[in-house]
Amino acid sequence: MKKLRRRRGSFGSRPDWRTYQSGLRQARQRRNKSRTVLRSVAGLVLVGGLLYLLGGTVTTGLELYQTIRERRAHILATTAPLPEVEAPAVEAPAKVPKPAGPSPAAEPLPDDPPAAMADSAAAGLEAAPPPAAAPAPSADLLTAAVPEGGGCPLSEGAPAPSADTTLAAEFTAPVIDKDEIQVLFEPRCFVNLSRRAFDYDFDGRRYHIETSIDAKLQQYMLRSIQPKYAQAIGIVVMEPDTGRILSMVSHHREDPGSNVCTESLFPAASIFKIVTAAAAVEEFGLMPDSTVTYSGAKHTLYKSQLKRKSKRHLNRISLRDSFAQSVNPVFGKLGLQYLQKKGLISHAEAFGFNQEIEFELPTAASAFSISDEPYNWAEIASGFNRSTMLSPLHGAIMASAVVANQGRMVEPSIVDQIIDSSGRVIYRSRSKTLNRALSPQSSTAMRALMKETIRTGTCRKTFRGVSRSAVLSRLNIGGKSGSINSRTHEGRRFDWFVGYAEEKEGERKIVLSIVVAHQNFIGIKSNMYARMAIEKFFDDVGPKI
Repeated sequence: MKKLRRRRGSFGSRPDWRTYQSGLRQARQRRNKSRTVLRSVAGLVLVGGLLYLLGGTVTTGLELYQTIRERRAHILATTAPLPEVEAPAVEAPAKVPKPAGPSPAAEPLPDDPPAAMADSAAAGLEAAPPPAAAPAPSADLLTAAVPEGGGCPLSEGAPAPSADTTLAAEFTAPVIDKDEIQVLFEPRCFVNLSRRAFDYDFDGRRYHIETSIDAKLQQYMLRSIQPKYAQAIGIVVMEPDTGRILSMVSHHREDPGSNVCTESLFPAASIFKIVTAAAAVEEFGLMPDSTVTYSGAKHTLYKSQLKRKSKRHLNRISLRDSFAQSVNPVFGKLGLQYLQKKGLISHAEAFGFNQEIEFELPTAASAFSISDEPYNWAEIASGFNRSTMLSPLHGAIMASAVVANQGRMVEPSIVDQIIDSSGRVIYRSRSKTLNRALSPQSSTAMRALMKETIRTGTCRKTFRGVSRSAVLSRLNIGGKSGSINSRTHEGRRFDWFVGYAEEKEGERKIVLSIVVAHQNFIGIKSNMYARMAIEKFFDDVGPKI
């Protein structure tokens, strides 16, 4: 057999292995030498720059030290005679001679200062003002505005003005209202407060603001939030009877100074099932144990699932379980076949959608819109849409109608009172209930639905082991969760929890509304934030079992 001759390829003959390795070694040595030279040059440049900066810093520091010494000597020289000037003003009240006997023209000094001030005011005389008296701010407060672009004018370490007991006792109506507080005070001063009270300097005057914040709960939640994987986080904890905000925590990655809790930036998702369920109980007399039907999967909403079908092709479930498991077809059929457009609009408005919230901070109304298309009625009723928007503050207000006030919503408040520099109370919050969202009987049924969500529904994993918890075992806990992806599907997922917790043998209760806008990765969910807040609040205020 004839042997085939090996021909040279188009790239020439293959080089020898030793020659190839030698070339690689030489190229590697050349690269190492180049890197060494570059590192040496960079090191010299860095050392030279540091020496130059250090020399300038030393020179500047010596000049600054000399300037400070000269300034201090000048201040001491100019303030030395001040005690001699102030001494007569301090001793003047003590040198007033006291009359030896009664005189018809002289008024006896009263023993009760409040009575003296009242008598002087009644006689048209000028009463002795407090040492730090300032002009009455009512006229200026109504017209003043917060300076543009300025930071939050907080005063740290300064003595806070105390309310005059005489004036506080005469307080009958506020000098300013919630709308004027929004104009006068920077809203971002109330974002993520770490203490209950603070001072605010405005237009040369100091105001002492006392909030309703529970400092321990607020600080705990501020330490516990995990903003690493979240685009935004909003947490609101409120007393349902009074509307006092106990905790308000906000995080927004793109706008850190904004307050997520008062903005309706997020789709309501399945939280709107609270409105649909309450409407079904109110309008059609459904009860938690009433049987409802659906076809197909639980968490989808196709038009075929909304058609009337024979009973043998339907799945049966109670209203209690459908609410706890968030079954979309059930609530879609309630909206399409029963409530329809008119019923959904009336009950959404009853729960405060498309309405401004009276609050000390600017708020955005929760948006609600519905078309004439029947399928859209099903989308709205089940929360399977991104057009219905909700703010965390509004979510807490909705929960207050379920757990307190006989079905009425409560007006929220974060400011207890505001005191001006003269000690006068110019604003004091008062609890106020709003319109009735549902009847007392319906609120009882809604509490049963929300309790089932915690026990066997979408929140069961988060609240597992409640009976073994020393804190949670003595509470009644209810809630509703919701989640939906963003419209553009860029990886953002909105996660909701709205619920309540109340003592079984006590009067303490709270409502919670929490939203988390997750990014590519899911961090701590809203359900877990709710459990953390409930455990912290009742662990601090109540006894352990």
